[in-house]
Amino acid sequence: MTAGELAGEVAVVTGAAQGIGEAIARRLAAAGARVALADLQAEKAEGVAASIRAAGGEALAFPVDIADGASLDRLRSQVRSAFGPVTILVANAARITIRPFLELTDAEWEATVATNVTGTYLTIRRFCDEMIDAHRGSIIVISSVNGLRGQVGLSAYNVTKAALVMLARTVALELAGHGIRVNAIAPGDIATAIVDQVADQDGAQGTIPLRRYGRPEEVAETALFLASARAAYTTGSVVTVDGGLDAQLYPGDIFASGEAPGANG
Repeated sequence: MTAGELAGEVAVVTGAAQGIGEAIARRLAAAGARVALADLQAEKAEGVAASIRAAGGEALAFPVDIADGASLDRLRSQVRSAFGPVTILVANAARITIRPFLELTDAEWEATVATNVTGTYLTIRRFCDEMIDAHRGSIIVISSVNGLRGQVGLSAYNVTKAALVMLARTVALELAGHGIRVNAIAPGDIATAIVDQVADQDGAQGTIPLRRYGRPEEVAETALFLASARAAYTTGSVVTVDGGLDAQLYPGDIFASGEAPGANG
């Protein structure tokens, strides 16, 4: 990968004020893209953008609520005015609601769906027209390993992340004829603010085949690949960055060595 691999590209990263979104914005900018950091936390996003500019990259921060179509309309107009048509879109912004299913409120469910599913849909709709006009582009949807496997206490989040996998795959099929690639990334346990809430840090990492949390920068490397020409023949894919979590049925070795008589699965 050369430093200018994404030179001439314009990228929008939602949820870019922290965590995975911040790491992706920094990585795309380091590769030469002009990056719009879109986030509800406008001041925090501006701090990240300023840091990118100080390192020699091109970045601006914009306030946005992805669940609000009018807010996205403003974002599209502002980014086009500042940088030009968008060729890379990373739909990363999300809401995480941690609540047992029987305690989850209707309002919490609706807010999670509105941000994670409807917000991602609205974001893609707002920016895909520019890519259609250019007959090229890369859309990257940040799903989660929680969209592939269930986890207690995260029913709303799990469901929305599963929906994003199918949204990415279906949109990939419909936009392929326009030269636009759409892929999803499914991170596992990444060292962001959310894992600070894990009560047993050692135990949690012990269930991961690679025995550690991932780093936001490792997800960003996958995003860079999918955004670049190196992934020119990759669309409709779901790439896990999860230390082996999705490949695992049970953590550890639960069976003694040898053949299990009569075992048929």
